[in-house]
Amino acid sequence: MTWNLFNPLPGLASTAGLIGLVVALVLLLALWIDVRFGEPPGWVHPVVGMGRYLQICGRVTVRCRPGPAFVFGAVAWWLGVLVTGTLAWELQALAFRHVAQGGVTPDLARGIALVLMACLLKSMLSWRMLRDEVGAVEAALQQSLAAGRARLAMLVSRDTTLLSGCEVRESAIESL
Repeated sequence: MTWNLFNPLPGLASTAGLIGLVVALVLLLALWIDVRFGEPPGWVHPVVGMGRYLQICGRVTVRCRPGPAFVFGAVAWWLGVLVTGTLAWELQALAFRHVAQGGVTPDLARGIALVLMACLLKSMLSWRMLRDEVGAVEAALQQSLAAGRARLAMLVSRDTTLLSGCEVRESAIESL
């Protein structure tokens, strides 16, 4: 009997259990990749791109009355979901097609697919960067409240000028 990524426990009959196991493996591998290797450069990082997108949307919505701002925000949210979802779907499909056409064994193909899914998921994780940034906010707070506020402003999108030291720490932690 050979080990199979999508059926590692032959006695396990539940498809949901198998899917759950694969999802857990992908998530654990993505977290390991994030902790071990950190972030790609900012110009290709999807989280940085999302931040820029949200910043642009925020500039538009603050000039609108509440009703139109809500509608614009909802449309912007759906547009973001559709674009990123389609891009992720197509990247994953492209990867699977290349693996399938590569002449590799089914078990190796499944292993490659697991790693590719983890790499795609990792691109949406920023645990290491956020942890480092929260530490940088704390270090800046040790210098002064103004330095802590300035460092926090690089991490969150709200006004930090009136926050207390405790609120600066809480805001940094909430970003995790």
